[in-house]
Amino acid sequence: MPKPIFEQRGADRQILNASLFDALAHRGTIMTQLAPDTQEMLERLRSALAETLERKRRFGQYAVIWQDGKPALVGDDAPDELADAPSYRQDSD
Repeated sequence: MPKPIFEQRGADRQILNASLFDALAHRGTIMTQLAPDTQEMLERLRSALAETLERKRRFGQYAVIWQDGKPALVGDDAPDELADAPSYRQDSD
């Protein structure tokens, strides 16, 4: 499986292979900005997520988020650990 060139989470980008990233960016084959309609969709999704998490917090409900490559439970009433959670990662060697 090929190694990623960069990893992006929102506006934060971590370059994993600088020389290849620079070469592709120079050729214009890496998108560095989202199209306006895509940016609007992303902003609406973020807004809906923030509203949902805030509602769950107000109701005293925990939330399940993705953190450090695995599901994590957050909130005051969250169980200490995820019991018997299936793995959704499909890493191939």
